[in-house]
Amino acid sequence: KDESLVSTRIRFLVEGPKDAPLKVMTDGILLQEFRRDRLFQMYSAILIDEAHERSLNIDILLGIFKDVLRNRPDFRLVIASATLDAKLFEKFYENSAVLEAEGRMFPVQVVFADPQQNDSKSRGDSGLVEEARDAIIALEETVGKDNLLCFLPTERDIQDLQAELLSKMDESKFEILPLFGRMSPQEQKRVFKNSGKVRIVLATNIAETSLTIPGIAYVVDSGMARVSRYSPQNRIQGLPVEKISQASARQRTGRAGRVKPGICVRLYTQEDFESREEFTEPEIRRSNLSNVVLQLRSLGLSVEDFPFIQPPPRSAFRGAYKTLFELGALSGVARDARVTPLGIEMSHLPMD
Repeated sequence: KDESLVSTRIRFLVEGPKDAPLKVMTDGILLQEFRRDRLFQMYSAILIDEAHERSLNIDILLGIFKDVLRNRPDFRLVIASATLDAKLFEKFYENSAVLEAEGRMFPVQVVFADPQQNDSKSRGDSGLVEEARDAIIALEETVGKDNLLCFLPTERDIQDLQAELLSKMDESKFEILPLFGRMSPQEQKRVFKNSGKVRIVLATNIAETSLTIPGIAYVVDSGMARVSRYSPQNRIQGLPVEKISQASARQRTGRAGRVKPGICVRLYTQEDFESREEFTEPEIRRSNLSNVVLQLRSLGLSVEDFPFIQPPPRSAFRGAYKTLFELGALSGVARDARVTPLGIEMSHLPMD
C-alpha cells in the first residue's frame, strides 16, 4: 500500500504528507478549513460518512455545502450512511441523486420479546440487566457459543451485567468485555484482540456506528440509550435514558451477520418497535445552540438565513444569544450583535 496517498487529520494530530490526494478528517477539522477556504477550492469532492449521526458540525457543513455546490458546478458532495433519511437530503439538495449500495451481509434473524412477558414501561434498570443476562445465556447455551454484542444504555448497566455474567459463565470459555466512551483507547482496543475465548462485549451506543467489532454473530439490543438533551428553561444539558429510533435499532441489528448468519434479540416487543420514531432526532434540535450561533457568526454567516436541513425553532436561538452575551462572546443580545475578540478566541476552542 502507498502511504503517500492518504493523510489523516484529527484534533492536534496530522499524519501523512500534506499534499496527499486523499484526506481523512473529522467534521470539526473540515469546518475549520472553511474559515480559510470558503468554497473548499482545494477539494474536487468531499465524502461525509455516517451522516445520520447529524452532529452540530455536520449540520452546519450540510448548509455550507449547499452554497458551495451553487457556486462550484465542478464540485461533488457524497453523503453516505447505512440508515439515512434519503428523501430529506434529496429534497434539500437540488439536482441530487440517491444511490443504494446493498452491503454484503448474511441474514440476521430478529427475535422480539414476548408481549405477555415484557412490560418496558414498568421495567426498571435491574429488570433490563436481568433480561439481557437471560438472553445472552440462552443464546450461548442453546444456539451455540459465538461472539456476542449487547447494547445497554449506561455504564452502570454494563458493570452490573458484567458482574452477573461473571458469576454464571465459565471464564475459561468466555471473555466479558465492557465498552463505553469514557474508557481509554487502550482499554477499548481489548474488544478487537482475539484471546481464543468467546467474546461477549457489553457496550453503550458507541458500538452502534463509532466502532465496528469484527466476528459478531449475536446481538442483544436493550432498545435504550443515553441521549443528550438541553433544557432551555433550566439551561442544563442532560443525558436521559430514552428509547432508540427504528433506524438505530436496524443499525444495531446490522452489527451481526457481517461474517456469518446472525441473530438479534430485541428486549422489547414488535409493537414497541413499530411505535418508535423512524429516525433519531438530530442533535441540533436537542442541544444548546450557543455553539452553533457562535460558529456561524464567527464565520460571517447569518444565523437567521442559514439553510439548516432541519431548522431548530427560532425561540431556541434567543437563549443562545443571551448565553453568549453573558460570556462576553457577543456585544449584545440583538441579532446584529457583533462577535467580540474573546468570542473569536472561543470559536476556535474545541469544546462547548
